[in-house]
Amino acid sequence: MSLNSTYELRPFQLLPVLEELDKDKAKQLTRENVAIQAHLAKYPKGMDSLTSQGNIYSYGITEDDSSGATQAASQEQARQQAEQHLRQRRIDIGKESEKDPQQAINDAMMLPLQDMSQNSSPRADALLMVAHNTEKKKPSLAKSALDEIVKLEDQLTPAQVKGLADVPKIYLDLGDADNAKKSLKPILKAAEKLYAHDTDADDPNKAFKGTWPSADLWRKCVQVAAKISPALAEEIISGIPDPEIAASEKVAFAGSLLGGSAEPIVVSDCRKTGSSYNVSF
Repeated sequence: MSLNSTYELRPFQLLPVLEELDKDKAKQLTRENVAIQAHLAKYPKGMDSLTSQGNIYSYGITEDDSSGATQAASQEQARQQAEQHLRQRRIDIGKESEKDPQQAINDAMMLPLQDMSQNSSPRADALLMVAHNTEKKKPSLAKSALDEIVKLEDQLTPAQVKGLADVPKIYLDLGDADNAKKSLKPILKAAEKLYAHDTDADDPNKAFKGTWPSADLWRKCVQVAAKISPALAEEIISGIPDPEIAASEKVAFAGSLLGGSAEPIVVSDCRKTGSSYNVSF
């Protein structure tokens, strides 16, 4: 809380104060300051002179803390409540997909495309969850959920698309190699944009290149592409602009050809403003 108080001391008010502090100095100022003498002549009774003329004298105290802080707290509370509501809706849709997959897809489509932080897409994430839950029991509905995700990808940020990296794999598991290949394209574009952010000249990612978000996304693309066609995986690797990342993706490619399972890695983003880490499977 901040307290702002403002008032104005006029010359006829200043004199009693000065007299209280230093009578000689007050007399000297009175003699030297014609303005003070003029005011004393006009208002011989000080404040009573103003009151007798019907004028009003006032000074105010204003408090200036509440609006900004209260509004910020209210907005933060609203944000948290909205995020909690979306989390609960996704949980409900996940449960619903086990019993009524089509209704789960319908409900997922009603979720907002973006959350308040724009770190994820509630709609796309819920559709992906439905696809995961139904790919074995209801493959046709799983494919429908994937098809809806593909329609959204052009409207999502690279970070949001990164969270949808399983889409080509599920298509492939469903036996749809053509759509698996097509769905790789927006993910590869997202990897390129993430790489531009990783190499930002003003604030580059200082982590080991093999753990960059862009390297992780390229790795997932290469691993899926290797199952579609080795030539496709090689084409993706040849298009990676960073030789060191490309070399690490060749290792991932070789592992996929040998039938090895992907090991989880810690994805790192280390900047001047802070660092973040998450496990990628």
